[in-house]
Amino acid sequence: EMPAPAKFGPPAVEQEEYEEAVRAQQRYPMCDLVCCVGDAGQCRPIIEGSSDDGGEVLLHIYDFVDLGLVRFANGLLMSAFDTGAFHTGVEVYGWEWSFGAADLGSGVFFCQPRESEQRCYRQSVNVGRTSLSPHGIDYILRRMEREWMGPDYDLVRKNCCHFSDSLIRKIVK
Repeated sequence: EMPAPAKFGPPAVEQEEYEEAVRAQQRYPMCDLVCCVGDAGQCRPIIEGSSDDGGEVLLHIYDFVDLGLVRFANGLLMSAFDTGAFHTGVEVYGWEWSFGAADLGSGVFFCQPRESEQRCYRQSVNVGRTSLSPHGIDYILRRMEREWMGPDYDLVRKNCCHFSDSLIRKIVK
């Protein structure tokens, strides 16, 4: 079983982004009706849910590739060294968000929870709740789409685990 991620205080920049998202959701409460249209006209999911009590945020963990040998090796590495080759995604308001390599454009992508393509789902970890509305989450994701470009993906320095950590720090307080 994977240990729960450590809780750290949010850096000042992430706190500012969080507060900006809160202000944006207060200024544009009707935007939830149009939040499926991306900057380039591409369709994105409409993020739905009730923000009355916040939304549960889950970290989904996968074996890096869907191969029995990798799953077996990850099991050994986890038991012996508390490490392995994993892919992660963050679920909030019914959609899972992650980051991967792409030749052009953003590397941020979404899928149904626990169904990331070419990965073998392993487990989920509840990391808390967000007090942001679906619109606030959408606002943060749109900013992250511009910051997390596919060509910048690096297996060691800028990967899905870094993206998941950054997203969680921005939305869970």
